Amino acid sequence: MEFPPDGSSDSPVAVSAAPAAADAQASTRSLGAVLQDYLVLAKPEISSVVTLSAFAGFLVGSPAGLDGGVLFWAMLGTALCAGGVGMLNHVLERRYDARMKRTAARPLPAGRVDPDAARRVGLLLVCLAVGLLCPLVNALTAILAALTAVLYLFVYTPLKRVTKWYERGDYAMLPVVEPEGDSTAAQMIGFAALLVPVSVLPVLTGAADWIYGVGVVPLGLWFLWTTITFNGERTGQKAKRVLKASVLYIPALAALLLVDWFV
Repeated sequence: MEFPPDGSSDSPVAVSAAPAAADAQASTRSLGAVLQDYLVLAKPEISSVVTLSAFAGFLVGSPAGLDGGVLFWAMLGTALCAGGVGMLNHVLERRYDARMKRTAARPLPAGRVDPDAARRVGLLLVCLAVGLLCPLVNALTAILAALTAVLYLFVYTPLKRVTKWYERGDYAMLPVVEPEGDSTAAQMIGFAALLVPVSVLPVLTGAADWIYGVGVVPLGLWFLWTTITFNGERTGQKAKRVLKASVLYIPALAALLLVDWFV
């Protein structure tokens, strides 16, 4: 996992993630501060949402009874895999992060953590996750975890070049290459609209009951409405509203599945 040279001498933030700088800082920092930085690298917000979603999926997929032991190992493996992938993602993007004010203070571009150490810990967590999931849950779950890691790191991450903030970091995706936002708005509305019928499938297949169905339809319509309002008024405020809705949608859907299962 290496990067080409930055290729820019006018970067507003100097890249300070060299191992020597990280080692110098680490030698004077407390263990708690170092662990806090590693926790940040594990992306706890994203990892917790992924684990919650896996928990809800486990319950929905266990209509005949719940095996607490398998559930524990499934959640642990999911959390370890998500955290490890998060660390490796930080390693891959550290030089781009150093170019942007919003991300320059992260542990790697700021030089507080050695990139090689973060890479080793991330790989260890992913390997440990797959090693636990295969014998203690099932082989399919382990394969899906490994596949998710590969797709996130080597497909999603290289293509993730979003918003004007990323232009300075040499990122280029749809909102950057098409500033008018026509295609962006169309895709947002289209995919949000597809979510509404797709989210009802658990009810139609018998995996969930009416409680979930009653809640998930207005949830999906609300998400869809935020994308429609963005199309009508393409401002930063409206875009942030869609972003917040997308962040809330997944845990809200998982919560509905949990309530439906327990009730």
